[in-house]
Amino acid sequence: MSPELDLFIRFATATAIGFLIGLQREIAKVSKSRSILAGERTTALLSLGGALSAMLADIYSAPAILIAFMVLAAAFALIGYFGESWQRDHIGITSEIAILISMMIGVLCYQAELGLAVALGIAATVILSIKVETDRFVKALTRTELYAALQLAVISAIVLPVLPDRGLAPPPFDVLNPFNIWLMVVFISGINFVGYVFARLVGQQGIEISGFVGGLVSSTAVTLGFSE
Repeated sequence: MSPELDLFIRFATATAIGFLIGLQREIAKVSKSRSILAGERTTALLSLGGALSAMLADIYSAPAILIAFMVLAAAFALIGYFGESWQRDHIGITSEIAILISMMIGVLCYQAELGLAVALGIAATVILSIKVETDRFVKALTRTELYAALQLAVISAIVLPVLPDRGLAPPPFDVLNPFNIWLMVVFISGINFVGYVFARLVGQQGIEISGFVGGLVSSTAVTLGFSE
């Protein structure tokens, strides 16, 4: 691949991701009949500007160029935030954060981290799009359910990493691997929790979705989790 084509792909990816994020904000504006700070063109330009400022900083060995652009983008978001807060008594900063994310994704695109940039762009768009569902879920969340989520976090993020990833006995009795055993516990618990969350969000179809996705990884874990 020629350097020119590679550079074009980087800038095109940055523009496309920024446009996607802005498009979601524009759709949200239409559905709520209110103005927003940045639509698809603004976020696309900001993402493109992030890639361009990163390139100029690289060419001229002047990180101040990138820093200046980041400061200007943050100032733009800050001005928009205070303007909206003054007019509408609104304290949300979702659109402002989306602006900053679009700009930083543009920087990632120039650094040839296209896979990461695309993943982050899609993740940001999904998070922005599920506001109604997440608000409904939070309102319906109970203290018991919160504790269950914390327990899952403890067994997966705290207990699992410290377990030894080796057999407890010499071969052929080395199949008792604490890490792998606990990993199955985490996976079964995770399927139960994800299935419950999906069921709360979309009803009976949530169980079917979690069963299908979990079955792609381990049908045994899905069977054990659902039978419980």
